[in-house]
Amino acid sequence: TSSAKLRIFKIGEVLHKFLQDALSHETDQFIVTAIEQSVTYKHNGIELRGRADAIIQLIDGEECVVELKTCNRRAFDYPLPKPEHLAQTMFYLARLHLKTAYIIYVDKDRLETHVCPAITYDPAIFKEMIDRAKQLHKSLPPRCPDYPPKKEPEHWNGKICVYCDFHEKECEET
Repeated sequence: TSSAKLRIFKIGEVLHKFLQDALSHETDQFIVTAIEQSVTYKHNGIELRGRADAIIQLIDGEECVVELKTCNRRAFDYPLPKPEHLAQTMFYLARLHLKTAYIIYVDKDRLETHVCPAITYDPAIFKEMIDRAKQLHKSLPPRCPDYPPKKEPEHWNGKICVYCDFHEKECEET
């Protein structure tokens, strides 16, 4: 991974921590019950791990996932939430047995925010993500000589590929 990529991720990490700290301050709308809640999925040799940025409890008692996403200003030109962020959030909702989540996007350039409307758990999106994980798992060596897996432009539009270490060397275009 190049030093430029590492700097991009470090800026996001610092801003992320700042936002988590800001969420933790008292409010009359919710209380924070967890920060960076670990989430895992293990089944048939597949293991997925993640960390929900925050779990909040609303004044009505409902617990919700809060996912913070830092991005550049161009992200606000496209529909939000991004499909990959929606899938990630479904993973957290499924594994934490919660029904509702909020994704908050923060523009690193202008520090503007966009809070997506409440997101309700959708088992079909979670299943699609697990099916994709199974497909990727089968593609990893030594199980399959077709490594790394081919790009899927219909999912990523090549935007996320620039962060992948296979992008310039080994990844095949579909």
